[in-house]
Amino acid sequence: MFEKEYIVREAKEEDLETIVRLEKASFPEYPYPFKVFEELLMRCPKYFLIVEYKGRISGYVCGRLVGKSLGVVVSIAVEPELRRRGIGRILMLELESRFRENHVKTVRLEVGVDNDAAIRLYESLGYETAGLRRKYYPDGSDALVMVKNL
Repeated sequence: MFEKEYIVREAKEEDLETIVRLEKASFPEYPYPFKVFEELLMRCPKYFLIVEYKGRISGYVCGRLVGKSLGVVVSIAVEPELRRRGIGRILMLELESRFRENHVKTVRLEVGVDNDAAIRLYESLGYETAGLRRKYYPDGSDALVMVKNL
């Protein structure tokens, strides 16, 4: 079964090229650049996680703190051919667990209004829509703001 074939761990500097490749595969119109991930890894290593599946990096999530009680999901991506196998859920649950350990009370994220699969995942994890950010993405598309109280 899938759950026995994955490892969740904190990202390392040598993982960044693969992470950027996953980011570009998932968000070809507006991927975060290498420097953003490098900075997140340096500042928030506890909240920068990857999943290894059958020995290769198959997904990542990175988060950060705002103040002492708000956790923000900056980016999450899963290898396109491995989606819908629970990797995103595993990453989100581990990130939430780490936020909880640091007494984070609320988690926030933005998701494209047309990203139905991601929205369903977040809703299934208990996130609720808290607002809309118009023209949030570089292409002018809108994002839902979703939050979850931990």
